[in-house]
Amino acid sequence: MKKAYLIDAEHQRITTIEIDTDDHLSVVNAIGGGCSLMEVAEYESNRDCLMVDEDGWTQQQYLFAWRGNVFAGNGLLMGPADEEGYTQSVETSELDCALAVEWPVPEGFKVSPELRDEILSDIMVMEFIPADAVKPATKPSKKRSK
Repeated sequence: MKKAYLIDAEHQRITTIEIDTDDHLSVVNAIGGGCSLMEVAEYESNRDCLMVDEDGWTQQQYLFAWRGNVFAGNGLLMGPADEEGYTQSVETSELDCALAVEWPVPEGFKVSPELRDEILSDIMVMEFIPADAVKPATKPSKKRSK
């Protein structure tokens, strides 16, 4: 279990939590608020990373700002990856985390239906193909024609 900071946009608080950072489902569940996809929103100079709900702008009404950048839904500040790619405990201090978050977000900033429509129009929709519908690659034959 690794230490991380949960940025709770609805209740405007930061909580230190212990999480299995190498289990993506644990990270998604920690972000909460109906999060089903996560994305890296920011990297800190110490390589800590801020994870947010990738669909936050389409589903969330609560906001927070991290160093002036506004995000919808909750955030999770996690530590850097080690040499083998495993996420470590957060290195940022609780004080520095608290200083990076703005409550409330900049004055006048609201998620209006127009803003949601604008954001949604910029999102690329990808079609996911079920694995059983994909044919395996075939190896080229070893026979050579003359």
